Amino acid sequence: MRKRPSGAPKPYVLWQEVLPAYLMPTVMAGTAGLLSDQPELAVAAPTTIGLSSAVVAALLTVRLHRRPVRPHRAPRLPAALVVGLGAAVVGLVVGFGVSQLLGLVPALDGNPWPGRLPGDFAISSLIAGTIATFRWRGSRAAQAKAKAEAEVGAGVGVEASRSGEQGGSRSTVRAEEAAERLEGQLS
Repeated sequence: MRKRPSGAPKPYVLWQEVLPAYLMPTVMAGTAGLLSDQPELAVAAPTTIGLSSAVVAALLTVRLHRRPVRPHRAPRLPAALVVGLGAAVVGLVVGFGVSQLLGLVPALDGNPWPGRLPGDFAISSLIAGTIATFRWRGSRAAQAKAKAEAEVGAGVGVEASRSGEQGGSRSTVRAEEAAERLEGQLS
């Protein structure tokens, strides 16, 4: 197993992204169902709410992590909320379609479960989309910063060797200036 360099961002692992997106809505909905004495909500928490949240988080995370590393201009939270709201709209449409298809199953006549799907899918998609995007933007900011520092370090080393310097204070100041510029772009 290779060790990662000091200060390098953590590697991307899908289950570490999906697990919080499954657990958070499951715990929130399950607790609300138990406290408000709604057994159907407590049953829906680990099934339709948690599982749909995990699926949305997995799909969104895989898609986001394939994007190239570059500095972001939008702040982290508003961007995460916009993606979360988009995921909620998609979840609402998918939930409505699935509930209509399940309405055709004779064994489910009179069962309130298919009618809950649009709301369950929309809320869990909102939570999963927001969590996945917020975590992704944080990891991408760290990766962009590490990449820029590595490029600045490589460029400074070449310039210092050309000019005959031993990597003195001028190169340190240039690296710090580049890091500050990058932090300004990321926030």
